[in-house]
Amino acid sequence: MSSKLYKHIRYKAEIPFIISQLIREYDISKANINILFKYGILSESQYQYFLKCPRMERQITIGKMEKNNPKIIKIKQQGIEESRKLFFEANDISDTDVLSIRNDAIFLINKTAKITKFENIEFLNNNTFSSFYSLDHKDLEAYYMYDSFSQKEKITIKGMKPEELVKHENFFLDFLLAVFQSAELEGVEETIKLIASFNQLYVGLELDVEYYRNFDNMSRYIINTKNHSNYLPYIERDDLKHINTICNLNIIRELWGYIGSIKFRYK
Repeated sequence: MSSKLYKHIRYKAEIPFIISQLIREYDISKANINILFKYGILSESQYQYFLKCPRMERQITIGKMEKNNPKIIKIKQQGIEESRKLFFEANDISDTDVLSIRNDAIFLINKTAKITKFENIEFLNNNTFSSFYSLDHKDLEAYYMYDSFSQKEKITIKGMKPEELVKHENFFLDFLLAVFQSAELEGVEETIKLIASFNQLYVGLELDVEYYRNFDNMSRYIINTKNHSNYLPYIERDDLKHINTICNLNIIRELWGYIGSIKFRYK
């Protein structure tokens, strides 16, 4: 019997991390318009128009339709759930196959879906990853892939807005990339050394100021004063003596704990 997890709009398995396994992300192609067309909200002419128009225009127009008629939101959500059900049952997906569900996106562990098209609804394997880490007390999901053939890597952070994530490029995001790559290619001991060395530099306030920007959806700096804390978009080097580092230190220590658990698991 297939899993009933398809009923969840948001779900994440109680798995803190995965290293060097295949994680496939399946997303409903153009979910908004395909669901609304299937359930009779869009006419054939409207559907054909939306298929050809730019994505942003499509999103804005559908958003206005939902605002004017809230029932559309309910119909769309019911349609997405029904689509997830079809996908789960056709591919005999069990609870242990499912890492995460984020509305119309499904992340499967070491599982390839053979049946992905249901009339006009199609699930596309848009991304494949080789590692996963639950970060910041489960608020963030980090997905990583290293391609040994091309020697290229990619990272996706679910739970953080793209406009906030870009602020961490070349800084804290690079640290995460280094850890994820090391865990796959260098092994436990080298990865623990990497994290320990970074932690020492971080606590000692020896890194570039940008490393101390909180790795979260605000991406601000927290400066502690005598009476309260200030959340600032930018700071100067001298401000580091008052910096609150707890957000990023929690992530560093989470990763340290994850990799350390592998070491002690086999002792």
